[in-house]
Amino acid sequence: MEQSYLGPLLALIGMIILLVNNFQRRSYRRRQVRMSPQFLTWQKWGTLLASVLIFVGLYLMIGRR
Repeated sequence: MEQSYLGPLLALIGMIILLVNNFQRRSYRRRQVRMSPQFLTWQKWGTLLASVLIFVGLYLMIGRR
């Protein structure tokens, strides 16, 4: 039986992106620095990308059983 590690890997990458994204946001708020437009774009799309990766990874883990 072939075992695929793509699902857990995608979910792990998504969690890491989400974690880094939240640490950056917290750091900006703590320093009370004005957020640049690039940072705001990364916050929006990074969170969306992380969520999609997590859901796809979970789908692949559940769908293969």
